[in-house]
Amino acid sequence: MKKIRIYEYSKCSTCRKALKFLDNNKVPYEKVPIAEMDFNAGTATVSLDGTGTDCLVLPQRPVNTVGTVTVAASANDVLQKSVVDSTEIGTSTVSKLPLISSSTGVAAAITLASPGVTADSNGMFHPLGEHSDTTYSIDGQPISDQQSKTFSNQVSMNAIQSMKIIEGVIPPEYGDKASLVAKTTTKSGLGTKFAGNAQATYGSFGTTDVNASLSTGSARVGNFITGDVNNSGRFLDSPEFVPLHDHGNNESLFDRIDFAPGTKDQYHLNLTASRSWYQVPNQYDQQAAGQDQRAQIFSYNIAPFWTRIFGQTGVLEVNPWLRQDNAHYYPSRDIFDDQHLRPWSKGRDSAASKAELHSIGEVYAG
Repeated sequence: MKKIRIYEYSKCSTCRKALKFLDNNKVPYEKVPIAEMDFNAGTATVSLDGTGTDCLVLPQRPVNTVGTVTVAASANDVLQKSVVDSTEIGTSTVSKLPLISSSTGVAAAITLASPGVTADSNGMFHPLGEHSDTTYSIDGQPISDQQSKTFSNQVSMNAIQSMKIIEGVIPPEYGDKASLVAKTTTKSGLGTKFAGNAQATYGSFGTTDVNASLSTGSARVGNFITGDVNNSGRFLDSPEFVPLHDHGNNESLFDRIDFAPGTKDQYHLNLTASRSWYQVPNQYDQQAAGQDQRAQIFSYNIAPFWTRIFGQTGVLEVNPWLRQDNAHYYPSRDIFDDQHLRPWSKGRDSAASKAELHSIGEVYAG
């Protein structure tokens, strides 16, 4: 049997397996390091059975031959087919962002990672050309009211798997606010092993942030739950360099339960409960007068989802939901300590403003 010439690389595991096969079948061969191979010298044939029926042929090429490579593209090769301007934010991106607090993590991530977004006080931000005109779509549930610290409690950033920030021309399915949409996907325990993590941080102004999460599931059932506690001596953005009367805290809990009985149906339930309490920051004159205004916000959200797949082209999504933000404002214990009740007098004329107490509760359902 004529020896065959094998061009091989000594560190290649596939080459070693091929040589072992030849040895086991007693096929004679000659090893040549592939780095010494001359592609212009002629035709090299490799046969596994010595007959030449199974061959690898390296065709002969004349020296100094000029080759031409033609690159063609079609419409199907375009990766971005939508004209919508968007930014993708995943967990790897979030881990690199300097998020100050878990209570405003979503707003901070959007502000830091999206172009054309301007930061404002107390976790508020403004998309290009609008005043806080933002819609959140959490697993498909629309939330179009403001989500700053003084209006509502944001969903925890630890519950977010990914966000797609859509700016400019907003697709019609989102409706309502037409400047920026945060399309958010929450974390799921479906198809995961039992796992969990906990983290605690401490920073300036006595700020502490503690969070923990737990995930478990199988191919059909999954559960992901996360909780956050935040406490700070500078809870809101103070009007003074030194925070005066600015203590606050926030607690939140998010739970997602998944059930996938088959390949066509999937159910999941989002449950959220959160509370925040904070002092309204004072200026120097308000602090001297003893002003002690406070506020408290209670929020909850119940959102079941059902997704049904019809063949390869149809999808039905059903999402009823109930959500409430309940905000309470508390004036100073002595109402005359509140600076907006300051009396006015001039000569014989005098006047005094009155106090108005408000309790605001908003319920959203869809």
